Amino acid sequence: MKEILYSRDSRFNSFAIIDDDTEEIIGYCMITKFKNREAFNRCGEVVVYLDERYLSKGIGKLVLDYLEDEARKQDFHTLIASISSDNERSIRLFESKGYFRCAHFKEVGYKFDKVLDLYYYEKILDGSL
Repeated sequence: MKEILYSRDSRFNSFAIIDDDTEEIIGYCMITKFKNREAFNRCGEVVVYLDERYLSKGIGKLVLDYLEDEARKQDFHTLIASISSDNERSIRLFESKGYFRCAHFKEVGYKFDKVLDLYYYEKILDGSL
């Protein structure tokens, strides 16, 4: 998990999501490298994870807004999200924030004794490169 959450490159950050009332960590979010090549330096992959108890409360939208603001500060042009095809909540969240499905990989994942498809969603943050 340390390798996932911590990056030596200051452009790629991870953040804890904390409940203001309980001060409990209820999730995390991050911007990671999409590909480890210089040509992709202005593209980041966004990840949002929330404890099930906190779903459908609008937190995901706030977190995505925050990540997009951070990405703009770091001069990202495009953000990518990879979402399991059976994760309808995440699909609705990302689509509601202007991400569009740009790829569908069939049977590339395996979790909970189930073969899974993977969708890639993309959002272009600005019109210039």
